[in-house]
Amino acid sequence: MAAMADKSKKTITFPKFDGPRPDFNKPPVTEVVLSLQFEPILGFKVPHYGLLWDRFREKKPITATKGILPPVFEQFGPPQTSQTIRFEVLQDPGVPRCWFENIKGTELIQVQQDRFIFNWKSGNVGQSYPRYEKVRARFRTHFRVFETFIRENEMGEIVPNQCEVTYVNEINAGEGWARLGKLGSVFSVWSGRFSDGFLAEPEDAQFRFSQRILSAEGEPIGRLHASVEPRYRADDGSPILRFVLTARGAPIKPTKKAVFSFFDLAREYVVRGFASSTTKRMHTIWERNDVK
Repeated sequence: MAAMADKSKKTITFPKFDGPRPDFNKPPVTEVVLSLQFEPILGFKVPHYGLLWDRFREKKPITATKGILPPVFEQFGPPQTSQTIRFEVLQDPGVPRCWFENIKGTELIQVQQDRFIFNWKSGNVGQSYPRYEKVRARFRTHFRVFETFIRENEMGEIVPNQCEVTYVNEINAGEGWARLGKLGSVFSVWSGRFSDGFLAEPEDAQFRFSQRILSAEGEPIGRLHASVEPRYRADDGSPILRFVLTARGAPIKPTKKAVFSFFDLAREYVVRGFASSTTKRMHTIWERNDVK
């Protein structure tokens, strides 16, 4: 990975956390995504997808073509600061995003000119969450193949600019709650109270919030985004609460070590944010067992 522009000469160190990291024996996690965004590699064209897939196809034989994901940056300037200047240099719109997926539907690699993503999914087999460390190791293994491919084909350097960790949770009705209007049974940040008696329990509800990730020096280095949306199961129509948490920001340095360090920090924020925004009642159901 090559050096990227020095945005700040300030010392940046990661924050320290009080108390053990929350952990659950039965978490409602159905998907974990590790994503690395980098400066567009414009030499990476459509024919290269086939050559790259040849290195993954034995274990990822299923392919699909998707629309490109737009670049996303966490910015912390004044409100009038525009992001469009950074977006002037985009990937070639004629080069799509490609999926390489395993047969079970539990592992997915996504590649485009400025992005490398690895998804773990519970899939149709309902696989249990293998834990972050294994997902991280799988990302590292697959990214090493991609990095080698870019280097061997002399397409330039991978210059990272954003790291992202996402956890998707599906919380089923009957597990501590029964109706979509009773979000307060699941989420500690939802009161469900009205100022008078005119409105009663809502038919359904959704919400989102975000919070800055601060360095030990108090400087913003990323954000935690969280959203809750009601869904319904296709098989029986029973309600689900889809709780998605994403932590995103730029690595401190343009190195793989710094990228994975930010992944680790992002995971810490996601897990602690999950525990902080959900109720102790649900923690009992999910069998909370903190890591010391």
